[in-house]
Amino acid sequence: ISSLVSNIVEGQYWNKKSFEGIYGVGASHLLADIGATLPATAGLIGKYFWIRPQSIRPALFVGGRDVLSKKMALKLNLVLSNLSADDIYGGYSTRNLISNVYLTEISGQFEYYIIEEKKKTNVYRLKSYKWYKNISLPSYFFIGAGESFFFSKTLINERYIDVTGHSTSYNRPKKYTRTTPVIPFGIGVKIRLNKILRFGIEAGYRFTFSDYLDEKINENADNWPDSYQFVLFSLN
Repeated sequence: ISSLVSNIVEGQYWNKKSFEGIYGVGASHLLADIGATLPATAGLIGKYFWIRPQSIRPALFVGGRDVLSKKMALKLNLVLSNLSADDIYGGYSTRNLISNVYLTEISGQFEYYIIEEKKKTNVYRLKSYKWYKNISLPSYFFIGAGESFFFSKTLINERYIDVTGHSTSYNRPKKYTRTTPVIPFGIGVKIRLNKILRFGIEAGYRFTFSDYLDEKINENADNWPDSYQFVLFSLN
């Protein structure tokens, strides 16, 4: 009887927790014109995607997740991050520009679970318990929409300056908006630590609609916008 009651209580808790708060830390990485690879040597993928370990910076975030079903969830995120790019690590080392960006992102995301979360079985209730059947690693992919607000400074002649509105070789001769719509997408996994807490890891890409995150426009004909990446570690 006690085993049956325990199962019912656990099942009720499992189904009841439809909303959960999220918080954590992570790492950010900027993909922009400063620090980019030379198009002639980049290849098709390297032209738009690269990783510069020296440019990785910290990120903080909070949010909430509304669990719609075992397969789907909606999430609201607020991320505060520092982004950085340096020509010395890319293909334009002689240009010697460095960009430092402070960014705030607000986004809503839809999560679809490829591997669903399972309720763990109490080993003391099963005579034929097999440990590997109790492993649960929920995995999901996500996509969403949001807005990023950023403030950039460019290091020129060993000084960080705001180059907004300056007619120079590294910026358009007009002011630009410090906000941009973003499309976040990526993958994530969650590990249940106990009945209350889960540990999550999420890797995501942010496609933006601005070429001004690093205050340096693309001189090439394709004029691909800047973007950035997050790897986030969370508790919820």
